[in-house]
Amino acid sequence: MSSSPQNSSSHSDQISTTLIEPAPDNTVVQREATPSETVAPDEEMPLAPIAIYVAGKLRVEFANKGLEKECEAAAQELSAITNQSISPHDYGTIFGYEAGKESDDSAYLSRKTRPYRYLAENAKWVLSVDEQDTYVIEPHSVVELNEFIHFLKQNESQSNSHNLCVIIGEQFGYTESGNEEASVLPKVHCKHMFSFNADNEAVEKKLTGAGINTTSRAINDLLRLLNVKQNRGNTESERAKNFLAFRYPDIYAIRNSEVTEKSSERTTAGQTEHEFLRRIDTRIAQSAPEHTLVDVIFHYQRSVSGRQFSYYATVDVSQLFPYLHSPLSDYIPHSQ
Repeated sequence: MSSSPQNSSSHSDQISTTLIEPAPDNTVVQREATPSETVAPDEEMPLAPIAIYVAGKLRVEFANKGLEKECEAAAQELSAITNQSISPHDYGTIFGYEAGKESDDSAYLSRKTRPYRYLAENAKWVLSVDEQDTYVIEPHSVVELNEFIHFLKQNESQSNSHNLCVIIGEQFGYTESGNEEASVLPKVHCKHMFSFNADNEAVEKKLTGAGINTTSRAINDLLRLLNVKQNRGNTESERAKNFLAFRYPDIYAIRNSEVTEKSSERTTAGQTEHEFLRRIDTRIAQSAPEHTLVDVIFHYQRSVSGRQFSYYATVDVSQLFPYLHSPLSDYIPHSQ
């Protein structure tokens, strides 16, 4: 039961604040704190989680020397078992190794086991954005942990510097990163993770195979202006832009296929008109209660005539997982 209002001047030496305690039956009750007790601001009123939709590079850090030495020993043991040179930094290979195929010496090893999985469970997973450590990522379940391990193993085998780790989750407080500087970073509970190959040629090949007419230049301009490799993915506009970049391939289609003018009208003095992406804007759109909609506006310009035209798509970012509210459409500014 909450305490009744009191005169603060006469009771300041008796009551400092109100603490929340669980009762034996798991109900929540309140009690008055004694003058000797203190409550940290974040414990007094926990902050709401911040939705995160971010892309970066995922790496492993160990919080102490003991874990580092354990991983080194695992690499040596695995090298002997597989007759391959395994580096202590081949975390995907080590964490994901499944025993039982190379040895039948014991009933334990004859089963399908992952003897080095405990290292992954004790690791710190750090996400860097634009080469800056940005978040410590905590897997929500074994599913996300498997995704982390698979991502590392995939990068070890392909050596793809363009492969981005896309994290969807919620930021809760801060924690130490585990690196030598013992940096304190925002902590994110990952609810889903997937990889995105941001290489222009790889994206073009994938989209062309899906029947989308695009070019490497169009892809490069979009990824550069969407700023997906530099933003922290913790604002409504950044989450909307990142969602479109990774989940809505239609934005990569070259827009000249939608221009209605005849081809003869698109040349000037023998020069062919080309459309290029000039800038990208975002704005909060009108929406129903409890919904937050973001318009992402793509502004194009023709290379010879200078004529400008725009398209926009609307993303609902109300929940943890954004979704497309309205597809790419012609955008006409109110001033026109």
